[in-house]
Amino acid sequence: MKAQVRLVATVRDRSNKRVWTSVGIDKRKIVLPGNIKFENVSGFYARYQDDGKRQTQALGKEPVSAYKQFLDIEHEFARTQVGLKPLRERGAS
Repeated sequence: MKAQVRLVATVRDRSNKRVWTSVGIDKRKIVLPGNIKFENVSGFYARYQDDGKRQTQALGKEPVSAYKQFLDIEHEFARTQVGLKPLRERGAS
């Protein structure tokens, strides 16, 4: 299985518990599965492996800014997978 960056979200279910769910991207926007609404999303996260350890990075609650941050992380991850150095250091904004 090829290493990749996944976009996930925490969503409040009917019993008001937070549940992790994978979300998709279609036509340059975030698409939630099923009948989940954006107002029920507690936050978006990027999940990937770094040096064999699973990493989860918070992207915020706003879908547009979360999408942009996800693309930045995905781009940096792709660079490191082919042996290039990242364009910016981790933790830098």
